[in-house]
Amino acid sequence: LCHPQIDLLNIFRSILLEDLTTIIRLKKYLLLVIDHATRSVWAFPSKSETTETYANCLKQVFQIQVPAKLLSDRNGAFTSSKFKRFLRNYNVKHLLTFSHQPQTNGKCERVNQSIVTKLKCKVNSSPTETPWNKLLEQVINENNLTPHSVAKFHPAYLLFGTLPYSPPLTQNQFYPSVEEARKLAKQNTIKYHDKNKIKYDAGFIDSPFKAGDIVMYEEFNYPNLRKSSPVFSGPYEIVKKLSDVNYEITKPNSLTKKPTEIVHASKLRTYYPPEELKVSHE
Repeated sequence: LCHPQIDLLNIFRSILLEDLTTIIRLKKYLLLVIDHATRSVWAFPSKSETTETYANCLKQVFQIQVPAKLLSDRNGAFTSSKFKRFLRNYNVKHLLTFSHQPQTNGKCERVNQSIVTKLKCKVNSSPTETPWNKLLEQVINENNLTPHSVAKFHPAYLLFGTLPYSPPLTQNQFYPSVEEARKLAKQNTIKYHDKNKIKYDAGFIDSPFKAGDIVMYEEFNYPNLRKSSPVFSGPYEIVKKLSDVNYEITKPNSLTKKPTEIVHASKLRTYYPPEELKVSHE
């Protein structure tokens, strides 16, 4: 998790990017931008998923404040040299998720599910044929004005200090200041993170791999249109153990053209030479 500074100038520290494919009329794509600290969400429907399209969307978000970091998936538009140059111009550090490992951007994946589900409900319940992008505005506004289950505060209040009440609060009602709300939201987030970490660590089994081991890599093919395609590729050698779950292996990276790739431990299996797998019929 990102633990930003609490003051206003640093609250907008890290944002997450995710592209959704929603085939509705002419605009087929939906880019979601999420502020890591406040859970504020921006949504941009578009006809294409080019680098220029995404850069123009981010420029609108950057008008509020430029984040220190940006986390995205490995969509070709995000890994292009143009997009990297765009972020360098704003002095934004770019982080990429691991291939076929959506858990590395779990916060964005969860928001994706929530936004799409709410949008479907709006489309199906609308008495008139309202354009889906108009309904999307309602969904995003409702999201930003709804208390988050973890932070316990509304994203709009944490980011802008906007009270989500109409009419305003009365004299007998109390709402903490923006600064205090941000501190409490951060404490709630850390508490929730620590609680989940205890649950995860209880069932965590340390991966048995080390540098020099020979492994197979589980390829991701979903849906599996080619039923005869192999499930695993390799064998590859582990070059380096980067963390408890991340390894660098001698698998050529198709995106960066480097001779090695960083992969998640859940995608690796120990390689056994064919001669060790021979079955004796004696």
